[in-house]
Amino acid sequence: QLPLQQRLQLARLLVALADGDKQLTAQLWNEMGFVTKSNNPYVLNKWAEFRFKGGDPHALMDELGGAGLFQENLNRLDPVVSDPSEFVMAFRMMALIRGSAIGLGDLHADSSKNWRERAIGFLAKHGEPPPQTVSGRRTDYTITKDLKLVRRSLLRRATSRNNNFGGGAAGTG
Repeated sequence: QLPLQQRLQLARLLVALADGDKQLTAQLWNEMGFVTKSNNPYVLNKWAEFRFKGGDPHALMDELGGAGLFQENLNRLDPVVSDPSEFVMAFRMMALIRGSAIGLGDLHADSSKNWRERAIGFLAKHGEPPPQTVSGRRTDYTITKDLKLVRRSLLRRATSRNNNFGGGAAGTG
C-alpha cells in the first residue's frame, strides 16, 4: 500500500487527467518522481495519460507512430531518466481495469474519469482541496518540429522494411 502522501499525489494526478489539464498533469507527474532528460511537459503528460488515463488509444498514440512505437518515440523526444517504481502497482491496476472494460466492449475506457469523484472524496477526507484544473489546458510545448523528426524516422524505417521484403536473403530478388 502506498503511503498517504503518495496516495494524495495520485488522487491529484487523476483529477488533472480526468479534467484534461495537460499542463497540470505534466507538473504533477514530474512532482511524483517521473523525470525525463528535459522534463518536456508534452512527454510527461503523454506518459501519465498512457499509464493512468487510457481512453481513445488512437488519440493518445497515433501521432507518435501508434501502439507499437509509442513508447519508443516518446523516449526519442525526451528520454526517461527516472520512473517512480512506487506507482507501478497503481498503474498495473488501472491497466487491468481498463482491459476488463475493453473486454466488455468499452473500447474507450478512461480510468481517470472513472476514478475522479473517488479521488476528490479521498482528498477531501484528508483535508486536501482538489487541484485547480483548467479543463482542456494544453502544455506550453509545441511538438511540431520534434514530431516531424519522429515521423521522418518512422517513414525511413517503413521504407527500409519494405525494401528488405522480397529481395531475397542477399538482395538478389
